[in-house]
Amino acid sequence: MKAKGIIDLREQEMSDLKPPVAAQPQLRETRLTKFICARMSSPSAGQQQLTIQDISKLGIRGKVKKTPLVGETISVKFLDGQILRFQVRWVRDEVFGAKSGSPIILEKIAKE
Repeated sequence: MKAKGIIDLREQEMSDLKPPVAAQPQLRETRLTKFICARMSSPSAGQQQLTIQDISKLGIRGKVKKTPLVGETISVKFLDGQILRFQVRWVRDEVFGAKSGSPIILEKIAKE
């Protein structure tokens, strides 16, 4: 014979359980995914051609022959002469991701 108090406690514990809250999908900012040629200047990797594979208001993903170091500040010169500075956040093989110090105006870059 089960004690009534134990059953009541378990029923109360079960009623207190709430279904898990579904994780809210993280919305990515608008990206421009066309390839853009530019020049990169880096203390560790020197000056070289950069192919930007993905660009958003906050940063870039680019491919180079010699990657810069994580944490390093690089300068990127676009074809229109605009120069932006970025901080390298990650490196994988010949590809890296970098965050911009100020918002990037995608409309201006999209015209290149």
